[in-house]
Amino acid sequence: MGSAEYRWPIRVLGLFALIYALVFVPNHLLFRTYALDLGLYTHAAVTYAHGHLADCRLFLGSGQPLLADHFDLHLMLWAPLTWLFGQWTLLLVQWVAVLAGGWGMWRWLRELGASPSTATWGLAHFLAFFGIYGAFTFDFHSNVVATMAFPWYGLALAKQRKAWAWLLLLFMLSAKENMGIWLCFVAIGFLVHQGKDKAMRWMLAAQAFTALAWSTVVIGLVMPALAGGVPYVGWKYPALGSGPLDAVRILALHPAQVFQGLLDGGDVPEGHAIKQEMLMLLCIAGGWALLLRPWILLMAVPLLLQKLLHAGPAQWGVLGHYSVEFAPLCTMAVFTWPPVRMGTRAGKVLAVLATVGSIAVAVHVMDASIYKENRARQRVYQADHYSRDYDVPAVRRLLRGIPSGAAVSASAAFVPHLVSHRDLYLYPVLDHAQVIVLATKEEPYPLSRDEFAASQDTLRRSVHWAEAEQCDGAVMYTRKTP
Repeated sequence: MGSAEYRWPIRVLGLFALIYALVFVPNHLLFRTYALDLGLYTHAAVTYAHGHLADCRLFLGSGQPLLADHFDLHLMLWAPLTWLFGQWTLLLVQWVAVLAGGWGMWRWLRELGASPSTATWGLAHFLAFFGIYGAFTFDFHSNVVATMAFPWYGLALAKQRKAWAWLLLLFMLSAKENMGIWLCFVAIGFLVHQGKDKAMRWMLAAQAFTALAWSTVVIGLVMPALAGGVPYVGWKYPALGSGPLDAVRILALHPAQVFQGLLDGGDVPEGHAIKQEMLMLLCIAGGWALLLRPWILLMAVPLLLQKLLHAGPAQWGVLGHYSVEFAPLCTMAVFTWPPVRMGTRAGKVLAVLATVGSIAVAVHVMDASIYKENRARQRVYQADHYSRDYDVPAVRRLLRGIPSGAAVSASAAFVPHLVSHRDLYLYPVLDHAQVIVLATKEEPYPLSRDEFAASQDTLRRSVHWAEAEQCDGAVMYTRKTP
């Protein structure tokens, strides 16, 4: 394999490395990353790095282990990096993981017989996918990092490297408690596709069982035990009943009802349109090829159910959670389709069109999607992405002036920048905070604007707190000594 073969994939990787850096670096520098989830998870990683068990005090005021909220073992894996990269650790991990996932996709397509140019188009299609772009505009999720191991898992299967396939499966499973549900379908999909090889068939069957058993045990036993006997509360799919077993029954007995729910917007304004847009854009970005590759479509089934049947409308849209997992499936479906993989004339045209479609969807998502988030977080081509309407340097100086050992309660936008504080809380959680630092020109989540204004008035009149410092964009209170 000559160096010329690497030239274009390296250029594509470099281009997307720059694009995604232009997303997350200004967002974090300008306080557009938040307590949930980046601040919470980075603080947890810092806590693990100091040899302590992370808990839920930051956002719930509870000493319950954080693993009872989401069973994320990756944070322990990345914890040592916090000594080097501090508050930037998880953002950098996610960035590197996406680039590594792209390289794995290129290698996998080449292993399956695609030409270097076809594999490079596949790389561009994958990295441009709207689910990956949306992940960077959010801030951080461990399932993004886990999903980037998927192409390497496929490569390990293609090379019949069973030990690597098992290690990569376990890596993906350990990112979140529900990953096993998706990966069970993934293993079954590969089993259907590679069923002629008896040894691989047995391994994939064992992996499907392991994946499902992992999620079943973690959700049904481990997390409730960590929560002191409280049942798992992360099941938020009313159309699928009260839990995984109920979901199986409903899917078996009422499939038409479930299918209807995929487009049912309920009482949410534009709910139907949000779901319709998601499916349409998914189709344009490569989802059409899933219909030509039933074994890959099978892998997408739990993703569609998880996304479109969620109780929260924020999950339905193209910028919401649970879109990144579609990226490797759509790229795989398009670029392993025989005409594309074999490089026929029609296949080459289709590879280019599919990649253009993926890019076009990503541009639409950042510019004009129905479910609107903070556009400044995602429009890297506009000046608003690189500026704020308050004095960011002054806010930074204020945050740096907080004593390193102080217990701090902070607004959501400030929490990711204060993760070195052992005792850190998302305002209005106070616990035994000695300092309160509030963002006066940011959304006051989890409070409403009226609640936030009332709480500030209470702090000004409090006999326990005194205003210590303020600037354009922030105000700090310190606890009065008795």
